[in-house]
Amino acid sequence: MNLDTAINFLGVDRALYLDDFENFLQSFSKSNKQFTIWYDHNRAPFPKMKDKILEFLHSISGRFALESSRHVLHTLRVIKCDAEAQLMRETCKIGALSMKEVMKFSHVDVAEAHLLAKMEYECRMRGANYLAFPPVVAGGDRANTIHYIDSNNIVKGGDMVLMDSGCEYHGYSSDISRTWPVDGKFTDPQRELYQVVLAVQEDLIQLCQTKVPLDNLFEIMCKNLGKAFQKLGVIPKSATEHHLKEAGYELCPHHVGHYLGMDVHDTELISRGIKLQAGMVVTIEPGIYISKSNTKYPEKYRGQCIRIEDDVLITEDGYEVLTADCPKSIHDIEDLCKK
Repeated sequence: MNLDTAINFLGVDRALYLDDFENFLQSFSKSNKQFTIWYDHNRAPFPKMKDKILEFLHSISGRFALESSRHVLHTLRVIKCDAEAQLMRETCKIGALSMKEVMKFSHVDVAEAHLLAKMEYECRMRGANYLAFPPVVAGGDRANTIHYIDSNNIVKGGDMVLMDSGCEYHGYSSDISRTWPVDGKFTDPQRELYQVVLAVQEDLIQLCQTKVPLDNLFEIMCKNLGKAFQKLGVIPKSATEHHLKEAGYELCPHHVGHYLGMDVHDTELISRGIKLQAGMVVTIEPGIYISKSNTKYPEKYRGQCIRIEDDVLITEDGYEVLTADCPKSIHDIEDLCKK
C-alpha cells in the first residue's frame, strides 16, 4: 500500500513508512516539549514498532505521557449511541428469530451439526453477515462442557438441547442461549430445573432497571439459585447465605453476564463492578449444570444442563430485552415445538 492510499483509506492527515518512524519521533520530540503518546503498550502485534517506541521512550524519559488507547476506546464503546442501539436491536432480533426457527426444526435423533447449520442459514437469510462466534449446540449431558463446540453428536429422545449462538450484523453482535427438549416435552425433573433458571433470570433482568453492577447481579444469581435448590429440598434449610451462594456458584460456574456490542465479550477492560448505565448492552445468562457423575444431587437431576440468555439494553428509565422474540417460557417452548 502506498502512502496516498493509506491516507485516503484511513482518513488521516499524514502517513509514513515504518522505516521513517524513528526519525519522525525524534523530530517531533525536538519541536514539542511535552506530549502524549497513545499506544497500546499492553499488546504488541507489531514487535518492530514496539521496539522502536521503547527505544525512543528511553531516550526522552520524563518528557511525555504514555496512555493506552484501548481503555479509552472501550470506555466509548461500552455506551451505545442511538444508531448503535438500533443496530443492536437488529442483530438481536435476527438472532432471536433464527433460534426460534431452530427450535421448531429440532426433532428426536437430530444431529447437533444440523441445528448449527440451520441457525447459520436462518441468520444469513435475515441479513446477518455471519455467526458472531462458534456456537454451542449440545444435547443432554454434553452441555455440561460450557464451551462445547464439537457439535458432532445426535440428540436422543428425552434429552434437552442447549444452544448458545448469535450473529453479527453490520459490525454488531448478538448472543442468545435457549434450552429446550428435543422431543418437544419437558420431563418433570427438566421442568423443575428449567423453572428455577427462568425465575432467576427474570428477577435479574428486572434488577437491571436499578442499574446495579453485573458483579452484584452475579452474587444475587448465586444466592437465588441456592435458595431455589433449598426449596427443592436439595440444600438443607439450615444453610447460611454464604453456603447458598457457594452452592449457586457450583451450579453455575460462570458469570451472570458480560458487555455486548462490536464483539461478543465486548470491552473486557471495563470492570463488571461499575454500575450499569444507559446505553450499555449486557447479557443476563444464569444456568444450571449437573453432570451425570455428580452424586451430590438427586439422580433425576443428573445430566441436566440449562442456560437461558438474553441481551438487555439499559435505558434511562429501565431496560429493553432485545432478544424477546425467542420464546423461553415452558408453555411457549412446548407450544412452539408442537408446530
